[in-house]
Amino acid sequence: MNREWATLTATVTLTVVAGVVHFTVGDAAGAYASALPLILVAPLIAMGCDSLRGRLSASVLGIVQSAFGNVAEFALTLLALRANLPEVVRIAIAGSILGNALLLGGIAGLMPTFRERGRNLKSLRFDHHLFSSIATLAVVAVVPIAILSFGTTSELGKKAREDISLAAGIGLLAIGVLFLVTELRKPQEPESADEGGTIHNVLSGRAAVLFLAVGGVVAALTSDWFVAGFESAVHDLGIPTAFAALVIIPLLGNVAENYVAIRFAWQGAGDAAMAVIMHSVVQIATLMTGALLVASWFIGDNPLTLQYQTVVAISLVLSLIVLWIIVQDGELEPVEALALIVIYGILATSVWVEQVA
Repeated sequence: MNREWATLTATVTLTVVAGVVHFTVGDAAGAYASALPLILVAPLIAMGCDSLRGRLSASVLGIVQSAFGNVAEFALTLLALRANLPEVVRIAIAGSILGNALLLGGIAGLMPTFRERGRNLKSLRFDHHLFSSIATLAVVAVVPIAILSFGTTSELGKKAREDISLAAGIGLLAIGVLFLVTELRKPQEPESADEGGTIHNVLSGRAAVLFLAVGGVVAALTSDWFVAGFESAVHDLGIPTAFAALVIIPLLGNVAENYVAIRFAWQGAGDAAMAVIMHSVVQIATLMTGALLVASWFIGDNPLTLQYQTVVAISLVLSLIVLWIIVQDGELEPVEALALIVIYGILATSVWVEQVA
């Protein structure tokens, strides 16, 4: 049995174990047990996407990978809505956008330098024409957050904020759908080998689809068990709920695309790495956020709003503006990458200390 199929077998086995623990031992134990198969979803998605390289364009590959990679994140947040944890969901949305834009972008940007073992400071290069409009759309997607967080929201009642957020959610859904349709209708040329070398497809096309499908199913199942014991687990560990929602849930939910983007960046496939990062940011900011805002009116007791504390709202808006600026020159330099990581670290620390959301 080769490494790919061994990973698939191990993931399915650990998922079964997590299910048994969840139903026999308890929710908190189930949350701990679910974390490992959630993490193993990453290599499954990565292997599936790797074997689609050369068959799809970088843009379409980014859409496919981000869609499957966001299954866990969407399942986690949707189930948190069902568990009447709207504040956790709201913070997790921000954390997912920031995690991809700052932390993932920063780590990916350092990969070429790490590959050189620090002998040379090497930038992650990509075709800026492919991502300029996507970066612009990402900035536009957080405008409703800026309006509700920085506007005269103190004079708005809870019902008014909920109504405005619902309207924003419907609009974001429409933008996200039109974006995907537009991307898929563009002329698509399969990705060619770049400085990363020849593209090797380890799995057949059918096997790649199987790996992606299993990864999505495992993510959905283990997300349910993780959310069921989330509050008990973080309480036992002494982790502030706001920090867990901003950092831990997005990291677990986005582990697949993080893994894939970092691998692409390590291989020198800048277009593929940026496609995963940018498509993930836009899909979360439009489709996932819009779907959760609308779904919150039918699931749980309290609809979501897009009003955040100032520090989180400012971080969202400024981080996407910075990412837009970086994309324009088609190069993510090591110093820029490190700056993104530092900004993310400062935000995470402030949330841990002050528990702001």
